[in-house]
Amino acid sequence: MVLPESIEHFHKWCKENENKSIRDWHSNKEGFGPWYWGMHNPTLSNIPQEAWDAIPTTTNLVEGAHVATNQATGTQLTLMAAIEG
Repeated sequence: MVLPESIEHFHKWCKENENKSIRDWHSNKEGFGPWYWGMHNPTLSNIPQEAWDAIPTTTNLVEGAHVATNQATGTQLTLMAAIEG
């Protein structure tokens, strides 16, 4: 369970950070719901740590599949050609 103090500490850290990029990033995301923060930060998530650790840190594996798909189906297809496959 995420403690409210942890969430408050995180937001305070972002808002008061000396790095303007962090302050701007946080300001841009402030209107998003609590789901957004937990999705990006395990400290603010209710996902068990074991599950969080099992999630890949990159999408490289999925991105690599594009080559095979493009070779099999082609690129710049019309919508109907892509659907009919």
